Amino acid sequence: MKNYIHYCIIALTAAGFSCKGDIIKLPAPGNNATRALGISNLKISTTISTTGVSNCGWRYGGEFDVSAFYSGFGCSNYTGVNETITCVNNAGTVTSQLTLLQPQYKDLNINMQCSPSPSHSVNVVLKACSSPTPNNVPVNPSSGVYNTQANFQCSHGSTLFDINGATENTATKCLATAEWKNEKIVQCWAEPTAVLSGAIIYKVGERATFQCTTSNVVPAVYKVEIFFNGIKQVTGNTWTSNQLDISNDGDIVECRAINNYTAKPEYANLG
Repeated sequence: MKNYIHYCIIALTAAGFSCKGDIIKLPAPGNNATRALGISNLKISTTISTTGVSNCGWRYGGEFDVSAFYSGFGCSNYTGVNETITCVNNAGTVTSQLTLLQPQYKDLNINMQCSPSPSHSVNVVLKACSSPTPNNVPVNPSSGVYNTQANFQCSHGSTLFDINGATENTATKCLATAEWKNEKIVQCWAEPTAVLSGAIIYKVGERATFQCTTSNVVPAVYKVEIFFNGIKQVTGNTWTSNQLDISNDGDIVECRAINNYTAKPEYANLG
């Protein structure tokens, strides 16, 4: 029997009847940024006007200090084992990028300091990609550092789709932003269950009333239909019959719950 159909048989008698964002740009919103644990080639960029500025430099963790990526003499680039700095001066507007080459496993405080001003700071919080996703899709493995390969893994009885209803590849990886690739657009779609409630024994001349209750699934149920002997009676959760007589003994009432999953032709006969 299909899980999204529930039926009752009436017994009647005479008596009853559910990138670009990889670069952290200063100043950063709230002076905070989140990146994946173990990230390498972490990039922080800033653009400043050099008017009234004598020099600017990068500093982080108290361990690295370039006295100037810019001075009154112009731009200065730097290449080291752990960091690179690029600087481009475009008619008095300087853009500089600090790149931390090695994998990072501790939170960072990164500063861009100019004399006499401006000065910008950002706290970089490092965290692992985790399971489940914001849309409650399980991931295997359940945790991973930067570039970890993984798979979205819907539970038995559900199928991976994107939010527009297209089938999705289960493969994913931990991105620089500490998110699984495609985690914001994938969902585990399942067929809803429908439960029909109401008495099944009535007296001749009475009316039968049935109510259909559906499960909370993704995607949500958008339509409920109630059938009497295979003929649709109503689109809705409740149906009341005409007066019954002895010929209705053994008649069948069905309830169907429909969502975007069961509405697809290829999934119309699940179960």
